[in-house]
Amino acid sequence: DRPARFSSDGRQFAVCSKRGDVHVWKEETPSTVASLSGFKSTAYSVAFLEEGRTLISSHWGRSNKIFWDVASRETRQVFPPLMERTSLRRSIALSSCEELLAVDTSNLNIAVWHIASETLIVELTGHENKTYGIRLAFSPTRKYLVSAGANEAYVWDVALWEKRHSLTQQTGSVVDIAFHPDGKLFVTSSRDGTVRLCNVETGEQITPLPLPDTLDDATGYRGEPEEIERVSNGANLQWKRHQHIESIVFSPCGTLIAGGLGTWLADGLTNEIRLWDTETLETRMIILPSQGTIRPWALTFSPCGRYLVSGAWWCPGLDKAPIRIWEVTTGEHIHTFWA
Repeated sequence: DRPARFSSDGRQFAVCSKRGDVHVWKEETPSTVASLSGFKSTAYSVAFLEEGRTLISSHWGRSNKIFWDVASRETRQVFPPLMERTSLRRSIALSSCEELLAVDTSNLNIAVWHIASETLIVELTGHENKTYGIRLAFSPTRKYLVSAGANEAYVWDVALWEKRHSLTQQTGSVVDIAFHPDGKLFVTSSRDGTVRLCNVETGEQITPLPLPDTLDDATGYRGEPEEIERVSNGANLQWKRHQHIESIVFSPCGTLIAGGLGTWLADGLTNEIRLWDTETLETRMIILPSQGTIRPWALTFSPCGRYLVSGAWWCPGLDKAPIRIWEVTTGEHIHTFWA
């Protein structure tokens, strides 16, 4: 559930705008190839299907999901057609086979729809703690659905639609979920400042990912020299208790985990993109975006795994917000889209 997505072939990239529209870029095309608008609420999450021909968008205050035809830039379908309940914020998850769509219904339940037949398959219950939204993710194998809210995460067996495991180690609202490409492991990030690696088959919470205050070896930082010196000297430690990883994602080959760290306070001061080695869980690199990049909380790897894209909040004083591309092996900043 993120405001940015690559299509499965890696040739298109979609981004939600805070003004309520969705922009699509195509490979080797510097400007947008499609701008989808015509609705009055902010696009909160997007997902490609049918090899990039269709884009699903989910919006604040709307129960329905809009299926867009990317080529014609027109609405193809509003789905589900009879879902009348509304909410401020809605998560969606698309299964890997593109058959199922899971939706946070805002009343602590999860509705799972069969897209082709527009049939409600099941409504899952069990979340008890009020939260700003339930995060959802299907495993790449489609065997499991993970849902997470305030202080709780559940693993559901998709074949039986039964709760398989309950995970309660995190003490704050879970804000993101990501599956390893092999479908055996997943990570959750929480507002309590922790990121935990879990085994989906056993429900075992393997370990929290390390979040060091500063790196012992300053060569692990990437960014402007002044920013590296500031952070390595502990300038961000006064904000430590407010920091958390908002966005978490595995690389396509599964060897790396990337997370966007920041805080709602201290705009522009505590923004970091951290990369971990999946096998050793060592911190591989910390990228420090330049000042003016607030909360790099939209992350996605390119399908080839060579690049990491980060989206950020608009910063006061800027006309537009930055979307940055980083080379994964070096941490080098490749390009910035201003949108």
